[in-house]
Amino acid sequence: MIGLAVAGGALALLIALVFLLGGNGQEEPTVSVNSSPSTVTSFVSGIPKPNAQQTEDLLYGLRKIDPELDRARSIDRARNTCSDLLAGKKRDQVVENTRLRFDGVAQIDTADAEKIVALVEQGGWCEIG
Repeated sequence: MIGLAVAGGALALLIALVFLLGGNGQEEPTVSVNSSPSTVTSFVSGIPKPNAQQTEDLLYGLRKIDPELDRARSIDRARNTCSDLLAGKKRDQVVENTRLRFDGVAQIDTADAEKIVALVEQGGWCEIG
């Protein structure tokens, strides 16, 4: 009698696991993406991130402003500038925040910060969905 109870409990557990893991007989919805990964802008932490080509273009533009800006950390700083733009901050505040973010590694003044903000705006990746 105890053997039947154990077997019944094991069967109930198995059925519950199958149901929880998606084996309930219903088809799962599928999502199809028509763009290749190299052309899709990713989102990390809600902030757009440039794809590989956009990253190369951004680093090229930053390097023209100052060769010291040609580093991976500059991409994170540019993404933070994008976040300011998307948050609707006033232009003067976006430029000043950008100047403060990028200053230190290179000597960035307000004119340079304006150029960096323009690079972010024109890069094709700083946009919501």
